[in-house]
Amino acid sequence: TADPNGVQVFFNMEPTVANAQNDPCVSEDNSLVAPLNPLVIGPVTLRALYTQTNANGAAGSEARSGVADVVITLPDGTVVHAAALTSQASASCNANGTPNLAGSSNVLLLEINGTTQVVNVDQQQAIPLPGGGQLVINQQQTSANEVTQRALRLEVPGFGTVTVAESRAD
Repeated sequence: TADPNGVQVFFNMEPTVANAQNDPCVSEDNSLVAPLNPLVIGPVTLRALYTQTNANGAAGSEARSGVADVVITLPDGTVVHAAALTSQASASCNANGTPNLAGSSNVLLLEINGTTQVVNVDQQQAIPLPGGGQLVINQQQTSANEVTQRALRLEVPGFGTVTVAESRAD
């Protein structure tokens, strides 16, 4: 199955989901595209979210997710801005029946308090935040038969977790 999430905030709120977890695997698209009318969820402002799944039968499944622009304002005043966030995950079986799992993600622009951060596009990167907590870019988690790829995950004690552009395939 494939399950992309445009964004998850606090109480597992997912404004865009295609092929929700535990649903039968189908090809599906879902988006919130209104560049002039951003989606505001508490301290998170988002523009142009999309999610997509492709059910390819025996060939496997694919999930994609993306957000054009996100701004997260933390209680201490720290402002995180990211643009052009995408993730993709795929799952298929090799000829011998073993899973073939893959994922990738990208964040084109990342700023913390107006200062541009260098983003490593080839691997996971953790960036400490000024008031505590961290920002994780290109996070990938795998198990024996599932891959989850996240473009951006903000984790701040006492504030919560914000995940932007997550894709999951199994």
